[in-house]
Amino acid sequence: AATAARLPEMGVYVGPEIRWDPVGQRRYGTPVLRGFRLLIDIRAAGTVADNIDDVLDPLEVWAETRLFADETFGGLGVGVVNYGTAEPRAFLADNGYYLSTLYVDIEFSTPRGRPDLRGDAS
Repeated sequence: AATAARLPEMGVYVGPEIRWDPVGQRRYGTPVLRGFRLLIDIRAAGTVADNIDDVLDPLEVWAETRLFADETFGGLGVGVVNYGTAEPRAFLADNGYYLSTLYVDIEFSTPRGRPDLRGDAS
């Protein structure tokens, strides 16, 4: 739970794998385009009188600037898609903070390999 002493805070969570598409027709060794979603929860202290944009925008920009500094993630990623704020921003009056969640999809490619060595063989 967020407390005033810890705000602002960001939680970064790895979401589900959202893409798994083979590229090409070979049975083994064909690259696979994959993707997963990062969820970034941002909480910032504020009051009802504060403008929600003034409170959350600088934190969202900071998070995105750091995340997109290297869109290849050191050569691991193919690209990044930023879907922005995924749900309405909110002020949680009982807790005294603003909340925003960003969704960011990261795509990368991996060698396909043999299914029995890949870990998802059926």
